[in-house]
Amino acid sequence: MKIKINTFNSPKLYFFFLTLILVSYFYGFFVKEDSSGGGKIDFDLHIYNNFILFYANDFFKIDWSLYDSTSLPLHYILSKIILLNDSKYQYQVFWFSFSFFGFLFFYLMLLEKFDLKNKINVQFLFLASSILLSPYFRTSAFWGLEENIGIILLIITLYFYLAFKNTKKNFFFIGTILFASLTFYSRQSYLFLPIIVFILLFNKSSYFKKENILLTFLFMFFLIPAFYFFYEWEGLVPPMAQKRSISFNLNNIPTILNIYLVYLIPFLLKYMSINKINLKYLSLIKKNLKLNYIFLIIFLFIIYFIIFSDYNWTSNGSGILPKILKILLIDDHLAKSILLISSYITIILIFIMFSKSIELILYFFINLIIFCLIDVIFQEYFDPICLIMLLCFIPKKFLTKTNFDLVKIVPIYSGIILIGSIIYHT
Repeated sequence: MKIKINTFNSPKLYFFFLTLILVSYFYGFFVKEDSSGGGKIDFDLHIYNNFILFYANDFFKIDWSLYDSTSLPLHYILSKIILLNDSKYQYQVFWFSFSFFGFLFFYLMLLEKFDLKNKINVQFLFLASSILLSPYFRTSAFWGLEENIGIILLIITLYFYLAFKNTKKNFFFIGTILFASLTFYSRQSYLFLPIIVFILLFNKSSYFKKENILLTFLFMFFLIPAFYFFYEWEGLVPPMAQKRSISFNLNNIPTILNIYLVYLIPFLLKYMSINKINLKYLSLIKKNLKLNYIFLIIFLFIIYFIIFSDYNWTSNGSGILPKILKILLIDDHLAKSILLISSYITIILIFIMFSKSIELILYFFINLIIFCLIDVIFQEYFDPICLIMLLCFIPKKFLTKTNFDLVKIVPIYSGIILIGSIIYHT
């Protein structure tokens, strides 16, 4: 079903701003933009050394104790296969060019979601360009870091899944499973994707239907090679990264939730627009929440506050919000209270806004578990993945024709984050 969405007054404006974004992407590569703040350091100290380790050695003779990464090595395997020499410039040009396909596949995914195939739609080109405004996607593209291969495979997986929903063709069924598995080989934290895909594709009317058997077999077949790496590493992450693995760190939960909140803000404003919620009037809030629910929310927050009474965050990670509070000269005690309140509100927002989207509920809460198993949380673990998942699985009412148009707002909001990140890291 086609969905009508609000537009700029003239398609020329979409084209103008789209051109600016594309120019900024190419310009950023040539000036070696480092908008996330760690591109050059990561490339010089870790990434290029890993590439040389793979390029100069037979795969089965690699000394994994020298592999300075937390991730499965699909990024470096592809680099070794494609690149003709170990030139730093050739390496970075390849990943810069490869990353551009993320924008194109994102556009195709959006067309598939809204059944606009075989059409050139400048509005969705503009919306898809949001990925080129992500400081982390850009930095990874410009410096050849590990992140973008997983992001692009995620987008391709979602495209195949949406195409399967629309056509029910076996080609897209198998492609969804294949690319979900390949995404996991780019980074273990993408485990959420095979889990979600398995749940979505599993036919619950009869557990032993042939498509369920095929689904299970294909996932086992595609994912079994991962155990080779886990065996060689004697763990789920490479030897160098095993010191970062911890049992389970509850302290990460408020940090992760506050990172989610950054990406939920445009969708929250849209939700308020749809439901005509005016925060100035408590009476309108009461219409949306029964009194007994309000007491329950307050009671649960008290428990939440007690559980995370020792909450702390790191200066080199923990996302955008703690850094904004520090810039505003808010002391740590007050900042802690603000961060706990905002993280608790995020839980409520997820359930209220996306209660009918099992895909997003699974994404948010599987990631909560996964990222409680590491020591330091960085914004780059969720950017622009959160945005991609939201735009793929958001209920269609979020893109209906109203005064608050996400097709316009999401790229603008992404641009604001990019500018802020560049200023912060300058």
